[in-house]
Amino acid sequence: MIDQLSADWWFPTDACREAAARCLHLFERGTGCGLLTGAAGCGKSLILKRLARKAARLAQRSFLVDLDGLDAAEFRWRLCAGLKINPNSRETRGQLWTRLTD
Repeated sequence: MIDQLSADWWFPTDACREAAARCLHLFERGTGCGLLTGAAGCGKSLILKRLARKAARLAQRSFLVDLDGLDAAEFRWRLCAGLKINPNSRETRGQLWTRLTD
């Protein structure tokens, strides 16, 4: 329900349009990784959810990782999981980064 309501009531500012365009550019390039930052309540999650739906329509893989409260190890693990690398809880930081960059 919230996604439907958010989509219906999305009135993007110039900054939101610019952020969405930059994220969409990453999809179009087919490479790269993006990080969207901003103040609480400015629309980051909504922009990313809309872009994830667009990526799905374009048959491009995308996933969201909420960094709130994550330490570096948990972030690496979730990034690997999102990329379908199937991380192992016993892997070291170096092993995870190697798998990410291979």
